Amino acid sequence: MTGKEIVASALACESDDCFLWPLSVNKRGYPQMAWEGKNAREVHRIVCRLAHGEPPERHDAAHRCGVPRCINPRHLRWTTRKVNIAEGMNHTNDQSGERNKQAKLTAAEVRAIRADPRPDRLIGIDYGIHPNYVAQIQRRDRWAHLP
Repeated sequence: MTGKEIVASALACESDDCFLWPLSVNKRGYPQMAWEGKNAREVHRIVCRLAHGEPPERHDAAHRCGVPRCINPRHLRWTTRKVNIAEGMNHTNDQSGERNKQAKLTAAEVRAIRADPRPDRLIGIDYGIHPNYVAQIQRRDRWAHLP
């Protein structure tokens, strides 16, 4: 089957199950194919456009299911980048914060660091982290998903 045939099958899909792209994916795991004379177009955006029309300016094709290889039009919709990222945090593939196997801090410790008025150097000593990392946590450059 060609990419265009697979896209046509996805558009005709009446199932609520994920319709997984069987061909090539990009380095982020999203399906890709040549489309309208352009190489490496993301297939979920193509399917979303064909199923739901042109996107509003600066919108993402978001997966309700959280599965990057899924091209089921029932799982795709246009949404803002901010909403898409926030929803992505709820999908099981999220590795932020304590879910990251390499995390050295807990969410409770990050909250305590943000509330601590002492100099970054002293906070860093207490938690075994670099003072620059303390500053990044306090600015919300790190652990930004925490309220």
